[in-house]
Amino acid sequence: MSDRERLHHLIDDLPDFRLSSALALLEPLSVQEDEVDSETQAFLAAARTEMAEPLSVAEFRRRYRF
Repeated sequence: MSDRERLHHLIDDLPDFRLSSALALLEPLSVQEDEVDSETQAFLAAARTEMAEPLSVAEFRRRYRF
């Protein structure tokens, strides 16, 4: 099963009260990068890089003052 098919199944199985949350999470992912300015593209690139790096609990607390 492809990722797209798996995603469709997950969405189909969501209870109604979860749909607005799923939409809020997924909708920004559908924006094409050529539709955003260079500053936003740089921000997205940095976020993708940061997502790939593991973050310890201590580093999380330091970085986000948690």
